Amino acid sequence: MKDNSQDESVLALKEIMRQFKKMRDTMGDEAMDHALDSSSEVQDLERTRENLLAGRITVEQAQHELDRVEELVGQAAREADDPALVTSVEAQNEARARQLPPAAEVLVSDAVRSAAQGISKEQWIAEVLRGHERDEAAQLGCLRHILTLWNDGPWPWPRTNAQ
Repeated sequence: MKDNSQDESVLALKEIMRQFKKMRDTMGDEAMDHALDSSSEVQDLERTRENLLAGRITVEQAQHELDRVEELVGQAAREADDPALVTSVEAQNEARARQLPPAAEVLVSDAVRSAAQGISKEQWIAEVLRGHERDEAAQLGCLRHILTLWNDGPWPWPRTNAQ
């Protein structure tokens, strides 16, 4: 049986890759390729995921790579004139302060951006599941973190009191 922290790191990396694919779908292949030309983060993350699964690196080394990418995203958010991106990074920082797993941090960042775009929570959850449609373990892991975020926050959509 695999170490749970390794499972969480792999899930976070898979979710980051789903979000990169989402950006590619939104921006288009050419624009996305151009945006990523000056950076090798996607390849680094994929290599980190493969190395972690193969046991060539430790969970701590994988977490270091995640932290590096998150710092780059945070820096870009601070430099950008995009309130949704800044709010996204703030939600991710809140999740980190609550000591939520890395996959939850990555999910809440995407949730905030999606809510800012007017996507409903139901649409977003379905999008996350579709993004991992061939990976049941990733779907279940994401759902578990989505429930935690929904119940305990941070959560970008208004809560309703259903009877």
